[in-house]
Amino acid sequence: MKKIKITYVDFVLLFVALLWGVNPVIVKVGMKYIPPLSFNTMRMLIASIFCWVILYLSKTYKKMDKSDLKKMFCLGFFGYFIYQVGFIIGIDNTTAGNTSLIVGMLPISIALINKIFKIEEITPKMVLGIVLSFVGVLLIILGSGHQLRISHADIKGGMFLLLGQFALGYYTVFSKPLLKKYSNIQITACFLSIATFFFLIANFKNITGVNWKAVPVSGWMSNIFSGAVSMCIGNVLWIWGVKQVGSIRTSLYNNMAPVFTIIVGYIFIGESFGIVKGIGAIIIFIGMYFTKFYI
Repeated sequence: MKKIKITYVDFVLLFVALLWGVNPVIVKVGMKYIPPLSFNTMRMLIASIFCWVILYLSKTYKKMDKSDLKKMFCLGFFGYFIYQVGFIIGIDNTTAGNTSLIVGMLPISIALINKIFKIEEITPKMVLGIVLSFVGVLLIILGSGHQLRISHADIKGGMFLLLGQFALGYYTVFSKPLLKKYSNIQITACFLSIATFFFLIANFKNITGVNWKAVPVSGWMSNIFSGAVSMCIGNVLWIWGVKQVGSIRTSLYNNMAPVFTIIVGYIFIGESFGIVKGIGAIIIFIGMYFTKFYI
């Protein structure tokens, strides 16, 4: 048995999971005052601007080769833009339980993409870790009382969620080759800007129809946190994690987000923790243990 060694990479990716776990709670505050599409478009705009500021301050910008511009466009459009569209439409057409279950399949999607394109090696212990992580997410959903349902609308929502989830897997996997030439901050700034551009075009009428002066401070703070912190900083660190430990191992930390969500819900809004949720969280940790220490 290999000796357990927790590195700074683990802490950074756990921090990303924390940000993404807290984000749904904070987003709910902002959506009381801002319609969902307008909220999402505005937070993407904030994330893009914030990312370019960080890039400027870091002084890591490097002029991109023409061949890489096409790859970056694909990451921004077919990756992050399609991911956002898929999840917005998907969430609107199915239950929270179905959504969480499909989101928990991200490590499976990333493993499949790696297998098809022969990018990262997939070991049997990796597969075991991914399966355990997915089972853990399922138990958290069941313990939270979220409904798992299949209907015509749910199938439609599920298809869009799967599309969004594969798009997220696509940008996670294929951002790695670009990391050999450009900083994780530059890559994040570029694909966020591309996705934001298309969101602004698609939702221009929705944005201009919002009375932004009437949005209270809490609504703006929710939007700023979700954009600048959760989306910008979260993705910068996520892409950095891919460079450090690969896309498959990094993807497992995505399934830590619901663990932090239930912890935050328990501490701040009095939601029950429950034995089933606790078992689910433990199983997710075990899955990460197998993937990290037995490869």
